[in-house]
Amino acid sequence: MKALKITGLIFVSFLLLLLLIIFSVAFMANGTALNPKFITRAIDQIEVSSIAEDLIEDEEFGEDLDIPEELKEALYDTIEDMEPVIKSALNEAIVSAGNYLRGKTDELELTQVLSDTFLNEDFVADLLAAVDIPAVVEVFLDTDEMDMDEEFLNSLIDTIAEVEQELKDQMVVACDPIFNYILAESNSIDLAQTLRDTLLSTGFITSLIDNLDISLIASALVEDFIQDIIPAELDFITDELDNFVAVMEPTLKQALRDNTDEILDYLMGGITVVSVVISLEPVQDDLEETLRQIVLDNIPPEWQGLPQGEIDQHVDDFVNDAMDAIPDTIDFGEELFTPELSEEVSNALTEAEEALTDARDSIRDIQSDIENAEETQNARKYIGWGITGYWGLIALIVVLILAIIAIYRQVKGASLHLGIMFLVIGVIECVAVFVGRGIGTRVIAEQADIPAAVQHLPDQLIADVTGPLAALSIGLIVLGVILIAASIIYPRLRPSETD
Repeated sequence: MKALKITGLIFVSFLLLLLLIIFSVAFMANGTALNPKFITRAIDQIEVSSIAEDLIEDEEFGEDLDIPEELKEALYDTIEDMEPVIKSALNEAIVSAGNYLRGKTDELELTQVLSDTFLNEDFVADLLAAVDIPAVVEVFLDTDEMDMDEEFLNSLIDTIAEVEQELKDQMVVACDPIFNYILAESNSIDLAQTLRDTLLSTGFITSLIDNLDISLIASALVEDFIQDIIPAELDFITDELDNFVAVMEPTLKQALRDNTDEILDYLMGGITVVSVVISLEPVQDDLEETLRQIVLDNIPPEWQGLPQGEIDQHVDDFVNDAMDAIPDTIDFGEELFTPELSEEVSNALTEAEEALTDARDSIRDIQSDIENAEETQNARKYIGWGITGYWGLIALIVVLILAIIAIYRQVKGASLHLGIMFLVIGVIECVAVFVGRGIGTRVIAEQADIPAAVQHLPDQLIADVTGPLAALSIGLIVLGVILIAASIIYPRLRPSETD
């Protein structure tokens, strides 16, 4: 009987030891590869803003990026603010996909996942709230390739800053019909009408015109008109036109406001010809008086010392010639709004709609391919078996522990036996974890081609992957110590309990 008891104890102990080792591997897999939250935690630990900063500052990668320091700081701040918004949506999508693979949901529902994460107004609003649009525009426009006048660039940036929040609001509203089409919630998309209702609405463009500094445009127009009649002694005049242009600016803006609907209809293909005629007759007298005063305030050295009548005659001659050179009306239609421009806009909108249709079809095809793919079904099947086996393994371990307790039928022997087993397994696994981490870290350190910006990620990944096993090994050690202590303390307490 005793031999049978010992034989059974050895068999059960060996089986328990084997199952505990298998469970350790399963526990690590269940806490990492099979756990969507492990992936989301790993993503949260990636400091995208720091990586982007390191890459831009890297001599090899960023040598062609000629970005001023202040613009770099603005770009870093924008990326840092956008990072949690994107990570939150990405994590939600990963958890949803993980639930499908683990059998918690019967369908992948890719469109619903996208609708709940990236393709919705709330996500776009949160994303835009983190974006400094003027800084981003400045980064992309302030380059040698754009060859843009610095004064005009600054004026454009200031205008965007003035209407930034309204611009963001219009972009959010514009996204709704686009997302509805991509997600097959609507059957058609009209980008021209969508833009006309939002970013190119009459109200928003009028607001943009009100905030736009068009003095540079007006200055260029005046210079074109009078540059051929400016005498050599008055060559400074083009640098002194601020007050002259200020007189024209309200007229120009009002003309643009009056023609906003016609211009926008032309751009969106509603009409093929547009005429924007700006009359300067209402301000002719003010323009003449302002130009006269500019010359009088800046009498050239060549005229000084002349009789006042002769000076007045020179001033009158120049002002008269200049006013004759400036037309009564300016027609922007023929030069700016050509049929080619309308055709280019129409082609761009058509291509954009085709791209949206392709995206819509791709989402449908991807969802169908993923759900019907043999690999996906096998993965769901194997993961389901794995989860079932995982809990079955736990149940079997509990049964074996109860079997050992039943064989001993006393606290001391069972506690000591189980405590030693748990302690030994825990120590072995703990040593294996830290040795494995050391080897992995050393191997990674020997890889010279890892970019400096991401060198810390492999070490962090090794620590995260082995984290569940490390926690389990420590738990087994603690449990083993407690059981061994119980086997020593319990016999001493039993007499007092009997009394």
